[in-house]
Amino acid sequence: MDNTADAALVGKHCQYAPCNQLDFLPFRCQACQKDFCGDHRTPSSHKCAIPERQVQRVADDAATKKERSPNRVGEKACGSPTCKAVIGTPLTPSVHCRSCRRDYCLKHRLQEEHDCRTLVAATKSNDEAAQKKQSALDRLRAWSAARMRLTSTEPGSKAKSGVASQIVARNLMKKNAKGRGDIPENLRIYLHVEAEPNPGHEQLLKGDFFFRNDSVVGKVLDEAAKGLQITNINNQTTDERQRLRVFYIEGGRMLDFSEQVGKATKTGDTIALLRGVGPSPALMEL
Repeated sequence: MDNTADAALVGKHCQYAPCNQLDFLPFRCQACQKDFCGDHRTPSSHKCAIPERQVQRVADDAATKKERSPNRVGEKACGSPTCKAVIGTPLTPSVHCRSCRRDYCLKHRLQEEHDCRTLVAATKSNDEAAQKKQSALDRLRAWSAARMRLTSTEPGSKAKSGVASQIVARNLMKKNAKGRGDIPENLRIYLHVEAEPNPGHEQLLKGDFFFRNDSVVGKVLDEAAKGLQITNINNQTTDERQRLRVFYIEGGRMLDFSEQVGKATKTGDTIALLRGVGPSPALMEL
């Protein structure tokens, strides 16, 4: 085992004579090849025996090698918010903390020096949020794929593309749509509503409904869920895994509960009630 490996395991005493303190993450000077503590890591701080020009040449050579390396980290600020040091240079190396997964200067390399425990908790929280977001997107994409697969096999699905057939389909939709009888004709908006299959079934739940065009999306969701006989506990929980959201097919986005349905959509459009996807500003890539 070489000296560098030994130093990584048991530490070394700073070779700047007046110091000589034990350092568990010593820095090796690339010019004189001696080991120093964080306070004496630079050539000037340990009064390097190598002439200044040669020190600079060694540093330049090291930088050139680093630029050629495909795995180089690159220069960046120390991960400690209170530190202004630039790390990742030949003379100021970076130390990676495996706990919080950040890079630090030698002064803040120890966990107690950069308050690692707090950062670990924040990182874990961010990871969980990212995982939830990805899970929601995966769920939405899976539903979209299932919808495309099922609707493409429906009889007459290709015949509905013509303008005349669309008009016929819209008139039929208005005739068969369900909704509250107290809504005046001139205030109605007619929408196709779909939802995920019930557990153990593959068939999408769907129906045609009309709503007041000045109703907010949250109210439309309540009425549509009731019409499709879907369990809706949005008023009882804040857990997005259990809450229903409204996905606007033509717009490719989630609708906010406070939006007016008549301004966000138009008659003949399709909305989908999805559980566990959470809010999202735009999902047009689906």
